Amino acid sequence: MSPDPEPSARDRRNHFRMTIVVPVSIQRETDTEERVLTEQSINISGGGIGFVSDIAHNLGDILTITFLLHEQVLFKVQAEVLRREPLPHRAQASRIHARFIQISEQERELLIRHIMRLQREHLHGHYSA
Repeated sequence: MSPDPEPSARDRRNHFRMTIVVPVSIQRETDTEERVLTEQSINISGGGIGFVSDIAHNLGDILTITFLLHEQVLFKVQAEVLRREPLPHRAQASRIHARFIQISEQERELLIRHIMRLQREHLHGHYSA
């Protein structure tokens, strides 16, 4: 299978983004140790993910990301690190930007539906008080 082409700036914004706190595990593809899901803030869309990490991920690293969707559904996907931005207030931490790779359209649609459901719940809670 050939690698997915690098998305353009316009393509990166084809999907609605949302910052959420979910149980998640993020590790290098080569790391065989099964990690425990821990609550973390992530910025997610149908195309990729952003998160803060104390681990020095390199550009091009392939990550395995597992997180919990609604109704306790585990979602596991691979992502390629596109950018790393050091955080000025945390010396060892960086903001990581990664795009999903080898994700089926069915998986992408499931993820998008989950994000839209969370957005509806957020808006309903915010505007129905």
